[in-house]
Amino acid sequence: MKEAQLPHTCLASLAAILFATVSAGQASWFRVATPTQPTAGLSAAMVFDELGGKCILFGGPDNAGNATNETWSYQGTTGQWTPLITSTSPSPRIWHRMCYDSHRDIIVLFGGVGPNSNYPNDTWEFDGTNWNLQSTPISPSGRHLAAMCFDSHRGVVVLYGGYANGLYSNETWEYSSQGWLQKSPGPGPRQGHCMAFDSIRNTVVMFGGHDPSPTWLSDTWEYDGTNWFPASSGNQPPARAYHSMTYDEARGVTIVHGGVAGNGGPQADVSWEYDGVNWNTAPNDGAQPSITSQTSMTYDSTMQQVVMVTRHNSDVETWVYKDNNSGLHPSSSSVYGAGCGSPMMTMSPVDPPKIGFTASADIINMPTQVAGVAIGWSNTFSFPIPLPFELSSLGMPGCLLLQSSEAFGLPVQTQINGQGLFELPIPFAPSIIGTHLYAQAYSLSPGSNLLGVIASNGIDWEIGDV
Repeated sequence: MKEAQLPHTCLASLAAILFATVSAGQASWFRVATPTQPTAGLSAAMVFDELGGKCILFGGPDNAGNATNETWSYQGTTGQWTPLITSTSPSPRIWHRMCYDSHRDIIVLFGGVGPNSNYPNDTWEFDGTNWNLQSTPISPSGRHLAAMCFDSHRGVVVLYGGYANGLYSNETWEYSSQGWLQKSPGPGPRQGHCMAFDSIRNTVVMFGGHDPSPTWLSDTWEYDGTNWFPASSGNQPPARAYHSMTYDEARGVTIVHGGVAGNGGPQADVSWEYDGVNWNTAPNDGAQPSITSQTSMTYDSTMQQVVMVTRHNSDVETWVYKDNNSGLHPSSSSVYGAGCGSPMMTMSPVDPPKIGFTASADIINMPTQVAGVAIGWSNTFSFPIPLPFELSSLGMPGCLLLQSSEAFGLPVQTQINGQGLFELPIPFAPSIIGTHLYAQAYSLSPGSNLLGVIASNGIDWEIGDV
């Protein structure tokens, strides 16, 4: 089975029918029962190692409030935390920042505050086995409570803001294998804010924090690699700082959770989701993490879930936030109805409609190489007529309309001996699991009937994740 790749020849109608369904499904928080826990639950940093398929957490304080330099891994498939022994390591610290460089498959760590209130400006890289100190003649000054994420479109780490020695920063820095590079300043000095990279829109999203006054902020900004732009959304989360933020790739939304409400008020326990246009509150239909500020949060692309680590009293808790439709849902393919023509044209499923892959079907007895496929949401109704519908009125006696044809004329790869292959890329989006698509092939057939077109049977594809 091939991974899904949209060919250049795909029509706009194909994108319309498939990607119209890629919207954020409802998600909920679930606590994971873990046999072991990392030492630190708050003020650490955690990212997902895509190459290793596990979350990596570093630093944070122990129960006595002392900064640690422990490295832990979390395997989402087993719910198991494991301490990692490394030959070298960054010094103990809290409120540092990490992100995963997917171009080089390494984790980048910068800054934080150490046991003696020192602000290290060292840059470290973790290759899955060891930490390696980088030589950075040019570097941001030491700071904590900055925000950092990886721009996978441009292949650079982006760092903004932070605090050190009584100073709030509005600096924008970028880091790559070439070192650090200072960029244009951003939308005002702040600390306790968060950033995430929206990989669909190829933009960095920043929210919240507080400035020196101190005003607690509820603004949303976006960064395209050159300039910062205020995002216009009619609905904004309330002002907060020290919250957590990450991007949910499968559901296509930026997630914000928790933090301390404006002017040092109570912790916010409501999750918000930003789709690039609007902020919306996430449904609160179950348990919620009890402590929600200074937590560590990242997106596990293997398990298609957000992972959060927090602390309640002396107990370190692991929570996941995932689409309620996630889980094993088998994809399926079946045929229905009958084709027309002599010999009868048929359409037979080959590869199933699994998210992230390409569904396919063979077309047999095509009278010519001029052919296409129509796809619809329904096999019972095509406004304003019920299905199946006999097509004699269109000059195709004996042929049936078997689907609602929201997309028409999708290309067929013609082959020899009257055969063709139809391929349909299925987006990697759990929100479309369980969706049915109905496909039917058509081919030019001069002389077969008045219209000179024949049709195949139908295929019922139910999208799944296995």
